[in-house]
Amino acid sequence: MLNQIILWSLFICPFFLLFFFHKKNLKRFVGSALFGSILLTILFQMANRFQWCEVKENIPILTDVTSFVYGVFFIGTILILALTYGDCMRYMLLNAAIDAVQAFILNAVFEHLGIYKLVNMTPL
Repeated sequence: MLNQIILWSLFICPFFLLFFFHKKNLKRFVGSALFGSILLTILFQMANRFQWCEVKENIPILTDVTSFVYGVFFIGTILILALTYGDCMRYMLLNAAIDAVQAFILNAVFEHLGIYKLVNMTPL
């Protein structure tokens, strides 16, 4: 039950941040976020096929893709692009920091909760 609450929160709550975005920024960056989410969806499908990871628990509307992709990742991509537009170095540093948090902290939390498990893959 706790995992379902976490998964639904990761799917729905980030969309409340959209109220704080300017319409111009949403129009500018939603295409990039959608493209990134589609690529990550393809990566999850490849991970399922090649047994890189195993999604153990998910929300009913998604199959082998965690709710992280269409919630936190989608909105996070818009947020990162909006905050760093025009400054490549700031983008690289912020993106690397967020990627490190996901790889080393969130990955361990999600595996501990039993949401997914890396099978033939390491966090690096």
